[in-house]
Amino acid sequence: MTESTLAPRHRWALDFALVGFVSPFFAIQGVDFGAGLFGVSFLITSSLVGAGSGALLGLGLRRTLGGRLGRTPIGALLLLGVLTGFLWGASVGVAGAGAQPIGLATRADVLFLAGMVAGIAGAFQFGWFWLPYTILTARGRSSLPLVLLAAALAWGLGWLGIFTLALIS
Repeated sequence: MTESTLAPRHRWALDFALVGFVSPFFAIQGVDFGAGLFGVSFLITSSLVGAGSGALLGLGLRRTLGGRLGRTPIGALLLLGVLTGFLWGASVGVAGAGAQPIGLATRADVLFLAGMVAGIAGAFQFGWFWLPYTILTARGRSSLPLVLLAAALAWGLGWLGIFTLALIS
């Protein structure tokens, strides 16, 4: 695959921004169920940071993959996706938790917990999403079904992050 076979940069930016917005928004809503466990500032900040960083990630990933995808072992690509997703999710979770009004005594705990849960959720979401997305766009196919699937799966990401963290703790 060469850079010219990949979808245009604006499409990558838009699609990754959409996934970056809906993933924390739906994941938080999926855990909260309207109980008010998470403040509006957490929800809005996480979603906006996810969208903005997603657009930048989409642009950077598209540029990085141009011409390199065919020469990289699939295992390395999958590991790269999981690690990138963890870092993306953790940064979004920490940003959201940082916007949440919390007592000083528990701030570090909340930031750590939010970062870990969101990092795990991001590793799952980005880990499965980015490689099929790259292949679809390189083949000139629509990415909309994949973006919609990511949005649908996002409802369970919060619980997936919580349960996975509980299992590895």
